[in-house]
Amino acid sequence: MAIRDERKVPVAGTISLIWVVLALCGAFALGLLGRALPGTSLADAEHVMPCMSYRLLPTWLCAVVCSAALAAMMSTADSQLIVGASCIVEDLAVKTFKIRLSSTQALRLSRLTILVLASLAVIVSLRKAEVFAQVFNAWSSLGAGLGPALVLSILWKRARKEAVAIGMVFGVTFVHVWPKVHDVLAWEHLADPLALGCIGSATLIVLVSLAFPGRPSTQESEGKASANEYVS
Repeated sequence: MAIRDERKVPVAGTISLIWVVLALCGAFALGLLGRALPGTSLADAEHVMPCMSYRLLPTWLCAVVCSAALAAMMSTADSQLIVGASCIVEDLAVKTFKIRLSSTQALRLSRLTILVLASLAVIVSLRKAEVFAQVFNAWSSLGAGLGPALVLSILWKRARKEAVAIGMVFGVTFVHVWPKVHDVLAWEHLADPLALGCIGSATLIVLVSLAFPGRPSTQESEGKASANEYVS
């Protein structure tokens, strides 16, 4: 959205894809090397990177590597806080609930929202839950909740907005409920909540859209909204 020239979008996409592949392969290789390295204590798998850095690198370089990781975490954290505040203020307060806010009021509400979200994050971290588990749950919720809804809304003209909403709720709920059901039933297979949530959400969107064909689709609703905005 911030790119200066839309003709550079394919180049940006290629760079992003290459970076993601390198980062994920690097993380995978780090885990394998951490398991194979003699004398590496991995009682907590999240300590593999600083543990290997301490053992294999000079002290000053180990400090740089660990600082880089912490900097990346802080960069992601503050970006997510800003995005969360923007969603609550702009999407919910202004667009959904039609609350009129001046620029000063919107700024104050955004700051208050960031403070609340940061406080909740601190409370969650004090519970000493595994960071990776929390990140996995968050990304699984996003993937199962928004992935099928976004793809079908763009590629399938018959997708209904009610069906998309139902699919989103199902995907997010399934990701959090399925692990508990899986543990109770002790199933060895079908353990990935993200994949099953995406499949279930997409299937539900398709079935509900086909069951109620007379209602306006997501693309039709967006087209009418854009036309009304243009006329006004």
